[in-house]
Amino acid sequence: MKTISKLALAAVLATGVSGMALSVPAMAKDKKEEAKGGLKLSPEVLKAAQVAQPAIAAKDFATAEPALAQIDAAAKTDDDKYIGAALRCDLEQQKLAAAQAANPNAPINETVLAGPLDVLIANPSTPADMRGRYTYRRGALAFNGKQYPVAIQYFQKAKALGFTDPNLDLQIVKAKMESGDVKSGLADLDASVTASTAAGQKAPEDFYRYAISKANAAKLKPETFAWLQKYAVAYPRQRRGAT
Repeated sequence: MKTISKLALAAVLATGVSGMALSVPAMAKDKKEEAKGGLKLSPEVLKAAQVAQPAIAAKDFATAEPALAQIDAAAKTDDDKYIGAALRCDLEQQKLAAAQAANPNAPINETVLAGPLDVLIANPSTPADMRGRYTYRRGALAFNGKQYPVAIQYFQKAKALGFTDPNLDLQIVKAKMESGDVKSGLADLDASVTASTAAGQKAPEDFYRYAISKANAAKLKPETFAWLQKYAVAYPRQRRGAT
């Protein structure tokens, strides 16, 4: 088994693993150092990963695909499966980006990312600080596929894992709204606006407009009126200018 730094992997997996060179490092000085955070790969997996990684970076998909197939076939441990899923996720994202660049108007099928993301979320070798990021990305995938109840589960799990993003609370709200649970979504959005106000920050104007639009579309008259009042208080000039 060869060891590469799990911390190095964690740093690059935020944007993919293409920027990391998979090389054979110096052996750990002792077992304690190795146990601290080394990612141990089977020789066959490391060899294939060393082919796949630069191929993905170069967008040489024809070379990367068989190398990843070799990783899948040789993977025995959680560490092996972790690097395989990370590279697969990176490859599929690169392929989607290339397809979109070639034809910006063509529909994008992101479902190919679901498999590797599921592996990364469940794999014990995934760094704790990355698990929430992958879970959030999986929720976004479900949201884009209009699987709103599934998206809510992933978004809430990502939040529970400590993942923070300025759009996370709003994504949960939107998923609830789109799934038909408008009242719950409005309650969550109101809590978010209240928290922002308490922290001395004004919630974005779009929050109010979104709430008004959704409440009105759902024929929730009291809620619509309440949000119109909140909007008028938060953005008095905009409201006066609109009348």
